[in-house]
Amino acid sequence: MSKRTVVILLVGAGLVLAALAPWLWRWQWHWESAPSIDAARFLVALGEHADAADMAGKLIQAADDQANDIYNAACILARCVRLAERDKERAQNYADRAVAALRQAVQNGYKDLAHMKQDKDLDPVRSHPEFQKLLRELEAKDK
Repeated sequence: MSKRTVVILLVGAGLVLAALAPWLWRWQWHWESAPSIDAARFLVALGEHADAADMAGKLIQAADDQANDIYNAACILARCVRLAERDKERAQNYADRAVAALRQAVQNGYKDLAHMKQDKDLDPVRSHPEFQKLLRELEAKDK
């Protein structure tokens, strides 16, 4: 790649960022004032696990649909586990918070055990002892 091509690409990238800056600022303000599951998913996709986990905590506090909103926040926290795998303590914290949120979702009426068993978002917490315990409790109620 020539120096000229690199310069053109860098200038182009700079123009794109400059054009997006006002939108990104407004979007950041929006997600800080009104947490959303979509914003949390976007943060996970960007690899921003600390911000995504913070957003999940806000979603739990602001949940309108206590069962589903908290379940979705638990999924975000579980996805953060993989993103933080180099920091074992932080990954464990996310896993603990995810399982606690799942339990809270169940206490608030979440009943879709079949979905919980196959939801790929929860894969990082499947081996967590409290997740296993929760599944056993739900299976016993389901009988």
